[in-house]
Amino acid sequence: MDHDKLSGDTDIKQKSRFLKWLDNWWYHNKTITLISLFLIIVIVICTFQMCSRENEDITLVYSGPWLLTSTELEDVRSVFNFVLPQDYNRDGKKYVELVTFHVMSEEQISEWESGFGQAADRKYYSSQYESYSNLILAGESSVYLVDPWLYDNLREQGRVRKLTDVLGTLPDAAIDEYGVRLGDTDIYSYYKVLQLLPEDTVICLLKPGLIGSSSREENYQRSVEMFSAIVNFKSPE
Repeated sequence: MDHDKLSGDTDIKQKSRFLKWLDNWWYHNKTITLISLFLIIVIVICTFQMCSRENEDITLVYSGPWLLTSTELEDVRSVFNFVLPQDYNRDGKKYVELVTFHVMSEEQISEWESGFGQAADRKYYSSQYESYSNLILAGESSVYLVDPWLYDNLREQGRVRKLTDVLGTLPDAAIDEYGVRLGDTDIYSYYKVLQLLPEDTVICLLKPGLIGSSSREENYQRSVEMFSAIVNFKSPE
């Protein structure tokens, strides 16, 4: 009996020492551990996405309150496929990957709840915003079409390039030095299908990422050319 008690005390002491060591290790390494875990998750997500879709020439991102159906997504994509300057990967067709995130601000969610008289799924919108943020960090795209409040966030974070650095001048549809209002562009007026997206959507070009596709000069130049093609589009009529 005493032997059993002694053995139990030894196990408790060993567990206690292990927990103290674990607590000390976590205290000194939690930052790098969390960063490493985050990067692993981002890499896994991006690898899965890249392997599960068509061999795209370029990736565009839409993030905002409007949720496109699969048919609407394909219709919008077809416009960007046509506008894409060239078949960059030389596989015989021009293909733009359009990644969308259904994101709303707290104010927009409150307005939705007031209008429909029911609670919104905040967990869903939080998850969409997190996925959107992770894609930015992953550096897989540089051409973004976003809701005004998301654009303000990007600009305040210093992620957006000046229009004059990319286009040489400020286009008529510019809302400031960095963004262009989609509803004021010729491409929005000419292709009615683009009017599925809110007219106050802002088009902007992000700076090259530290990782991901946009960190490679050749890929980033594709984004520059695509951004210019969208903003400088002139109606043939």
